[in-house]
Amino acid sequence: MTKKNLFIVSIISFLPLSIILGNLIFQILIIFIIISSLLFLLSSKNKYNFFDDKKEIIIFLIIILYLGINTMVSEDWTRSIRRNFFYFQFFLLVLSLRYILINPIILRRVIFNWFIIICFVSFDIFFESYFGFNMLGFSNETGYTGRVVSFFKDELIVGSFILSFLIPIFSYFYINNKFKLSLFFIFLSLFSIFLSGERASSIKILLALSIIFLFWNYRNYLKKYILSIL
Repeated sequence: MTKKNLFIVSIISFLPLSIILGNLIFQILIIFIIISSLLFLLSSKNKYNFFDDKKEIIIFLIIILYLGINTMVSEDWTRSIRRNFFYFQFFLLVLSLRYILINPIILRRVIFNWFIIICFVSFDIFFESYFGFNMLGFSNETGYTGRVVSFFKDELIVGSFILSFLIPIFSYFYINNKFKLSLFFIFLSLFSIFLSGERASSIKILLALSIIFLFWNYRNYLKKYILSIL
């Protein structure tokens, strides 16, 4: 792997950790990824069209229209426009990640690193649910009893955090025919989200899996997944 690829793997792999460290680190990393992908694109000899699929332009315009209407109907439009402006960066992040992760070597390394991080957080949830504090000694500071916060201390978001990275990790395992690994990861994630107390995230997982099976070749493993869950 080249130094350039190793660098980009490192910063994208750091994405879940940046969420744990705080919103400021997360925002800085997003900007850094967008700028890095733009610089790599400009230095690349191969031309790459971000908007190869024209439907993406329509989706982008719909998002802009929605954010514009959301700003106009808001009671405090100055606060709303600042918040909605930052939503735009996530659209650029998606385009940047798609450009970078089109490289199968980079994608494999990033998914593996995300898998290790999410597994570690999941085991930390098991640890805290049993001992009452996580592996770093953090305990629930939210005031809600029976909830697990893991590394987030005073935020009840660890279940949503796992769900966010579960989708791309499971999708990669699924389309690459890694049935046992994907099944292990789904059960680990389901149990950890259930223990976190975020029941809505469990429902979102089932919805996400249904969409994955619908749009990809579900005939390969659908029966095996259903039998395993039963």
